[in-house]
Amino acid sequence: MKTSRFVFFVVMFFLMLLRTELFPQAQLIQSFTEKNITGYSGFGSSVSSAGDLNADGYDDIVVGAPEYCDGQRYGRVSIYFGGMDPDTTADVTIVSTTQGRRLGFSVSGAGDFNSDGFDDIIVGSYGPDAYLYYGGVNMDNVPDVIFHKSNGDTRFGYNVSNAGDMNNDGYSDIMIAAITNFDSEGKVYIYFGNNSNDNLPDLTINGLKQRFSTGNAISSAGDLNNDEYDDIIIGSDGQQDTGAVYIFLGDSIPDNIPDLLISENGNYTVFGYDVSSAGDVNYDGYDDFLVNIGGNNTTRLYLGGEVLDTIPDKIIVCDSSFVSNGFDISYAGDLNNDGFSDFIIGDENASDQKWYATVYLGNQNLDSIKSYILQGNAYSLYIDQSVSSAGDFNNDGFDDIIIGIGGFKNQSGIAYMFLGKDSPDEFVDYTFNDEGRNNYFGVSANHFGDINNDGYDDIILSAGGYDNGKGAVYFYLGSEEADNTADIVMYGDSLSVGSPVCFAGDLNNDSYEDYILSCSNSDKRIYLGSTQIDTIPDLVINNGSGSINFAGDLNSDGYNDLVFGQPEYNSTRGRIYIYFGSDNIDAIPDLTITPVLNAYHDFGCSVSTAGDLNNDGYDDLIVGAQAYNSYKGRAFIYYGGALMDTIADIILDPIVPSSWFGSEVSNAGDVNNDGYDDILVSAIGYNNFNGTAYLFYGGSPMDAIRDLEFNQGGYDWSWGLSTISAGDINNDSYDDIMIAGSSNCPFIRIYYGGSNMDSTPDLVITGEYPYSNEISEVGDFNNDGYADILVGNSTYNNNGKVWLYTDPGAPLSIEYPGTGSNIITEFHLEQNYPNPFNPFTVISYQLPVAGNVILKVFDVLGKEIATLVNEEKSAGNYEIDFNASSLSSGIYFYRLSAGSYTQTKKMILLK
Repeated sequence: MKTSRFVFFVVMFFLMLLRTELFPQAQLIQSFTEKNITGYSGFGSSVSSAGDLNADGYDDIVVGAPEYCDGQRYGRVSIYFGGMDPDTTADVTIVSTTQGRRLGFSVSGAGDFNSDGFDDIIVGSYGPDAYLYYGGVNMDNVPDVIFHKSNGDTRFGYNVSNAGDMNNDGYSDIMIAAITNFDSEGKVYIYFGNNSNDNLPDLTINGLKQRFSTGNAISSAGDLNNDEYDDIIIGSDGQQDTGAVYIFLGDSIPDNIPDLLISENGNYTVFGYDVSSAGDVNYDGYDDFLVNIGGNNTTRLYLGGEVLDTIPDKIIVCDSSFVSNGFDISYAGDLNNDGFSDFIIGDENASDQKWYATVYLGNQNLDSIKSYILQGNAYSLYIDQSVSSAGDFNNDGFDDIIIGIGGFKNQSGIAYMFLGKDSPDEFVDYTFNDEGRNNYFGVSANHFGDINNDGYDDIILSAGGYDNGKGAVYFYLGSEEADNTADIVMYGDSLSVGSPVCFAGDLNNDSYEDYILSCSNSDKRIYLGSTQIDTIPDLVINNGSGSINFAGDLNSDGYNDLVFGQPEYNSTRGRIYIYFGSDNIDAIPDLTITPVLNAYHDFGCSVSTAGDLNNDGYDDLIVGAQAYNSYKGRAFIYYGGALMDTIADIILDPIVPSSWFGSEVSNAGDVNNDGYDDILVSAIGYNNFNGTAYLFYGGSPMDAIRDLEFNQGGYDWSWGLSTISAGDINNDSYDDIMIAGSSNCPFIRIYYGGSNMDSTPDLVITGEYPYSNEISEVGDFNNDGYADILVGNSTYNNNGKVWLYTDPGAPLSIEYPGTGSNIITEFHLEQNYPNPFNPFTVISYQLPVAGNVILKVFDVLGKEIATLVNEEKSAGNYEIDFNASSLSSGIYFYRLSAGSYTQTKKMILLK
């Protein structure tokens, strides 16, 4: 089968699981990731039956996504195991670590190459290698044989295919095409199956004529002459000529001399554009084959026989509205189980941007062949279609077909499966989507209290980029057995809902916490908490662009209030609006504060409750104005009261010019436990955007002198870009604080409160990748008596990820043991991901019971390279990161030992 010509850029969420390291003590209890329906991977550009990879009696499929990821074209391949009730979640995923490799540009079942009873797959790229993966009961994503290009083969792996068993030795054979340039002769390499991992070609078929692009299409032809040796077919589509197709008959000693040459006179510039076996269409004991002529809207069917000829036995003319160069043809198996092989021809219609595929049901009388049309939308200028038999995916006695649309929704890609039956129809039975990217999951991570009032604090996370910017919001309801599966998902419209999402306190005093979702059109949608969370906003506020935040209870009436900052008001002079909570809160501000100073100071760029700074029973408010006085910056404190006014009670000023003081303001809790709440003010522009943050103690009276400075920044870190109260993490009666910088900053720091608090961090969160500026205290998510924290990175792997940490001083009671069907009942060591890798990878394992765990890494000679784990672990799921930056490329092994359980897996480092 031919791989489609159209290839696209990719911006995709494949989600690497990378465990961060937290020291000295904090423990990661969950990580949250998100899958999208968008991305740019070209998923479905190549599809194929994979045979039965795990020998469970169900055929499997393989789907290529060569444009993955970020426009860098690394490439990815997804394998789906068949089953009685199959799902659409990939069982094995293979990801390239090399930019421009375009892994999955072509994919194919390889038969049983090593004759071990498990079928295998061959995966091509755009050069310089192709990869063979052996099937198995626990198939992994490490290539077992790597085939390398010869000199001059710049597109080695452009096409790959099963070649059947050409020499009838009991081992399946494969073909790999190399198109040096599209106007060159081209080459096809044939590798005879073996069990010795030999990667040298046994036959090389050189193009017979320049500009013929031999190998542009390759396929097993089955056994055309019924001599018990499988045959192959190779297309040379003739970029500036008529093109040709070559048949090579199998033999005990196959050679590279074509046994049949088929060409046609006429203006067919792409004769042989695609070739495929057709199976035994007329059920005469001889396999048949198909040849497509791009530019002519026709496909030729040639019947096999004891003596082959060059005359087509049936010419199939497709609808003239179809785009002829979009053809992809394939054997379809026996869809209706009538003994006659069927085939499928794929195409597209440029006028309506839809994909089409016509299925032809085999028949003894070729003139009586019946057909039916499958079609669907592609939402893209280019369809990039691939069609293939899926074998018998659900083992019901009827073969199935799969259609990949690499151009679906702007090259995000999709694949459809149609199950065979007595009377095959046009209805999709299974849909396979790739994992998306650019979701910005974790763009907002915050503490939301107890939304459903069940005694557990809850988490709401947003993905502002979900579904091309429509947005999505994910609710994780706290529980003793907290997991990382969203309990409720709210999908946005065209307004990028959930970017960001904000805690609102209890606005209507009904004992349920409320929350706010921001939209791209400046709507602020307010949702009141309840036992039954719904997706209908209770109130919408729109006073222009800006940020909205929890304001505490400013007038001490028992209802929490809101503050809305609008820094762009009146040419960035800025203003804020205050909304007092009530039984019937409305969208009309109760108080508006506009600074008396001149324009251009971004008043309201950051707004926050300050807690009760002067301990008068009224919560107070802090407002930042980062652009004041040529970006020297300023912050304003407004005391709450029964009749709160618009005059600042305290003004805070920096010492250093151009420091952007007030760029971030927040409540710090009561860090010194003196009965007065404290505040944090950041100056991210300090020292050429190294950044710093200041702590001001509350008091009566409170002064404007900073009490502590947290100057931990590095170059372009914007230290202090995010500052929050972290609650009382270590349960010592002193509130703690957490400070983060920009995505360039490699860590987040936590400072424990105390009667003599200092600026030395007590806890540092680091990771293999820098975090973004989303941090939050989340209350007590698992109700263990200790405050928990969230760390979000909305650009992690260009999709986003959020980590939840529990208190370092508390014993770890949860490591996601799961509930119900997810209860861990056995030991298991996962295949590392990504694999191959360079230089970071993640190893995951699960424990059904507590015990001592040892996880070590060895080289191919058995020498110990590293000990990753050697300690007591409770039951649960675990992830550990492995940094191989000091190692050379090659194959390594990692072994898990836990009690009597031992398992070893291999991984490959490619630098």
